[in-house]
Amino acid sequence: MAEAFSFQAQRFPPAFFRTALACVVVAQATSLAAFDEDVRDDGRHQRKSFSKAPSVTEESRRERPDAPAPRTVEQPWMSLAEWRERHARQLADPCRADARIAFLGDSITQAWGESEPFRAAFDRYTPLSLGIGGDQTQHLLWRIERGALDGLKPRMLVVLIGVNNLANDHSPEETATGVGAVIAAARTRLPSAKILLLSILPAGEKADDPLRQGIMRANQKLRTLEDPARVALLDAGAALIEPDGSIAASTMADFLHPTPEGYVRFTNAVAPLVDEIMSQ
Repeated sequence: MAEAFSFQAQRFPPAFFRTALACVVVAQATSLAAFDEDVRDDGRHQRKSFSKAPSVTEESRRERPDAPAPRTVEQPWMSLAEWRERHARQLADPCRADARIAFLGDSITQAWGESEPFRAAFDRYTPLSLGIGGDQTQHLLWRIERGALDGLKPRMLVVLIGVNNLANDHSPEETATGVGAVIAAARTRLPSAKILLLSILPAGEKADDPLRQGIMRANQKLRTLEDPARVALLDAGAALIEPDGSIAASTMADFLHPTPEGYVRFTNAVAPLVDEIMSQ
């Protein structure tokens, strides 16, 4: 590992490392700010943002997954004001102009961007994490319309979104349509970037869990979005599933969000393809 970092140091000028250090400081400050919302329950430390999937609401059912829409439902773990504040902080991130890779998504992406495996695998690309917990495709589209990708010149964009649509009673077909709209919007705003679309990660402890089944059907639809010239598709979720088809609590404690161990597996499944695309 020390040799790998030494090799990278020989390739980049000092200005690169000054920028990277500033980005790390901002990322750490953002991560610490998130912990201000932590709660304690029976002596166990839990983060509000990632404790569970958003609750099903009539407002969510009425929203079209492929039409930009702001969030309209207050959640106990994230208010609407906080959601807009997170979006505003991402727009003001000083690392935006230097990001060689950006990540779009929901709570899984948000927590991934704060994890050690993420930093170890992607920090050399000055990554920009644009995940916000609870987002569905229509909310991500709203953020894209309002500047999430503006001013960026990344070589690569990684997208992981859709599980919250399924958890809010959108069908697999509707969810896949919403993901397709996100990819189309990203292609329009970042015409020179390569896009890596990650299949929706598995959820539910057992293979026959209804949410897991819906995810599998949605992922089948996502295959149509692959484009050899611009969009690669990777199903990294297999790394989180045990040989018997179950998901272990050590990998996804709530059978929805990866644990630290889960993020190690997930990152190890994604990083080789990211490195391959970034080297092209």
